[in-house]
Amino acid sequence: LLNGATGEEIWRLNQAPQQKLKYNVVSTDFGGAAGSSVGTVNEVIGFDRTGMLAWTFSTNGTPWAIREINHIGGTPGSDVIAGTTTGWVYALNGDDGVQLWATSLGSGSFINDIVIVPDLTGSGFQDVFVSGINPNVYLLEGSNGSIVWQQHTGGNILGKGIVGDLNADGFPE
Repeated sequence: LLNGATGEEIWRLNQAPQQKLKYNVVSTDFGGAAGSSVGTVNEVIGFDRTGMLAWTFSTNGTPWAIREINHIGGTPGSDVIAGTTTGWVYALNGDDGVQLWATSLGSGSFINDIVIVPDLTGSGFQDVFVSGINPNVYLLEGSNGSIVWQQHTGGNILGKGIVGDLNADGFPE
């Protein structure tokens, strides 16, 4: 972790002896989380504010996309959404790494990106927009991971964004 103002190292999570590769990192109210992979071991690792490893969660596939989402797990702290190279999306409690829900989008879905969006379903929780190396994009209900809709795009989606309410229906596009 580097100081944003000076660039000086604050702490280091060193897993070089295990040769673990890291994919994406996100801060949470508890500390943070990162995707990690070595050989066939794929996991999301959680750390506290001092950089100490706090928890690990094994995933099916390399956790490539990691995002913070507001407390969907019933605790006051924020939680973690992780998408894998094998099409799985996991919601994890940001404090202890306990699985809140898991959704498979199919084995051919390399999840490249996740965007946390405002509550589009009226559930009171933020929702999850997913894309990747797959010709579909998905909106998942943030509270339980159910697929709200999917849209065939005709090609892989390696980047996306959310824009304002262009059609005046009260929701971003």
